[in-house]
Amino acid sequence: MDNQLKILVTGGTGLVGSHLLYHLTLSGQHVIALKRASSSTELAHKIFSWYTPFVDKQWKLIEWIDGDIMDIPSLQDAFEGIDQIYHAAAIVSFQGQNKSTIEQVNITGTANVVNIALEKRIKKLVYVSSIGTLGRVQNKEVVSETTYWSNKKTSVYSKSKYEAEQEVWRGMAEGLTAVIINPSII
Repeated sequence: MDNQLKILVTGGTGLVGSHLLYHLTLSGQHVIALKRASSSTELAHKIFSWYTPFVDKQWKLIEWIDGDIMDIPSLQDAFEGIDQIYHAAAIVSFQGQNKSTIEQVNITGTANVVNIALEKRIKKLVYVSSIGTLGRVQNKEVVSETTYWSNKKTSVYSKSKYEAEQEVWRGMAEGLTAVIINPSII
């Protein structure tokens, strides 16, 4: 199809990314999944089997490419000709000893995605963040985008996703069309 969008998903071997990939294969668009060379697609394949007995039919609709959000040249290659990016890649951990890795991948990796998306003039970025970035409130108040953010009693993971959101907001200020979604605890 000539009017097919080229959609790239980061984090397609993870829980959220796998479900996203399945649903994108139903859209009729050209779906590309970026994965690290060392990553297994086994979980994603299993998740597809929860939706359909015809796993291989849907699976073949994905073009898997090796790359890493921490490797700028691989991102530049992967983003070539892409219309939309769903950025779901992240390190999910609540262990303080993993702080450096969590911050590198979640913050710097997202900054890399934003920068290359701007460079390649990507039409739309959808960033998968976390409800943890919305902060904590007292007295059962409703949390919104205007709720005050405090680092107190916040996990390293939540802090990293908050800082990653700031990178997406920076990209938006520089002309990137983007959406941030904040799924609840999965």
